[in-house]
Amino acid sequence: MEEEGSVPHGTAALLRSKKLALVPERIEEIERTTKHDVIAFLAHVEELAGAEARWLHRGMTSSDVLDSSLAMLLREAAERLLARTDRLLAALAARAREHAKTPMMGRSHGIYAEPVTFGLVLAGHHAEICRGHRRLAVARREISVGKIAGAVGTYAHLSPELELRTLQRLGLEPETVATQVVARDRHAAYFVALALLAAGIERLAMLLDNPPKPPAPVAVVPIGEAAEAAALGILQSLRGAGVRAEMAYRGNLRRRMERANRIGARAAVILGEDDLAQGVVQVKNLATGEQEAVALADVAARLG
Repeated sequence: MEEEGSVPHGTAALLRSKKLALVPERIEEIERTTKHDVIAFLAHVEELAGAEARWLHRGMTSSDVLDSSLAMLLREAAERLLARTDRLLAALAARAREHAKTPMMGRSHGIYAEPVTFGLVLAGHHAEICRGHRRLAVARREISVGKIAGAVGTYAHLSPELELRTLQRLGLEPETVATQVVARDRHAAYFVALALLAAGIERLAMLLDNPPKPPAPVAVVPIGEAAEAAALGILQSLRGAGVRAEMAYRGNLRRRMERANRIGARAAVILGEDDLAQGVVQVKNLATGEQEAVALADVAARLG
């Protein structure tokens, strides 16, 4: 503003020479009266600096300060995250090559699948993190935007030339068409990029913390309310005998049997209410389709 002649020459140097020490508690005290954070800040600066402080906010609106400073913070945060992501990508690339021929069980639906290599799995994570890195780099550029255009972006008391010079010194670009604020889709894109990158890192953490599990060999399939109550006891007895077992209890019989097949069960313990009245269950071999009646007391031993 001094360069344009709208503020007395030497004002900025004079304010800097006073080496103001702001007191946050005093700003909060003023804000309780003004109900406005920027006005409270400026009022406190004026208390310390004197009459020259009146030029600090000339022609500006609060969002000129807040949105531009937020853009600087988000840009710096993105730069730090990008640098750390670079290190993660380098580590993943090195480990992927190192374990290119290290075999491991594949994973599908949370259970064992065909064999793969640990290097191939890490390469997939590298590709996802790389996409997240690119998205965040784009978001960093899009968020590096500020405004010094005054109320509702009309430049009523400022000029686009002043805005451009000032923001470039801060490492920012002017908003293409400003309103009262910097366009909020920029912030939305930024945080979406963060969320997607975080989701990729979480998926990598889950691989390391939650490896593929073998399929449950037995599915307990109750039919009817009475059978569902009894099924819990059978499930506990199977697990107590060291048999991996899961309950398939949602939907009709067809959907429950589909669930049994989906988890890779080798057998299904089918509990019908009539069979339970006789003290037996039907044990079906899901590989051959053979089925036989087994006494309730013998189920764990039969399938162990």
